[in-house]
Amino acid sequence: FPNFPISADFMSQLHEKHYAEEKRMGKILLIGTTLAVLIACLGLFGLSTYATEKRKKEIGIRKVLGASRESITGMLVSGFTKPIFVALIIGLPTAYHFSQSWLENFAYRISVGWEIITLAGLLTFVLGILTVASLSYKSASQDPTDNLRYE
Repeated sequence: FPNFPISADFMSQLHEKHYAEEKRMGKILLIGTTLAVLIACLGLFGLSTYATEKRKKEIGIRKVLGASRESITGMLVSGFTKPIFVALIIGLPTAYHFSQSWLENFAYRISVGWEIITLAGLLTFVLGILTVASLSYKSASQDPTDNLRYE
């Protein structure tokens, strides 16, 4: 074909062009996910702060009657396990479905196993519990007389 110039490209360049959009979307999703997790942890921290302040006198009375820090922390954390668990029940199948539908667009298909989804759910659950437990342990360690002084 004398009228057409030769276009020579390296396979790695073609590969980079083809997946440049996926890399860009991956960076955007990483930033968005990080912000979402941070905002969720801050919201959970604020909610646990509110619940702890609301139950400050109860915590003081329990401490005076001999409750340990661990039992008070367990009591406060147990109130947050059910909402976190419900959120995981809703979120994990949704994440599995969207990841599977996204992966169907590639020439070489892989599937996301339930092991990865379960690991992500477990990590999310532990992060949520640690967020609540840190504040609960701090409030359970306070002197009970400070909480009961004005009663």
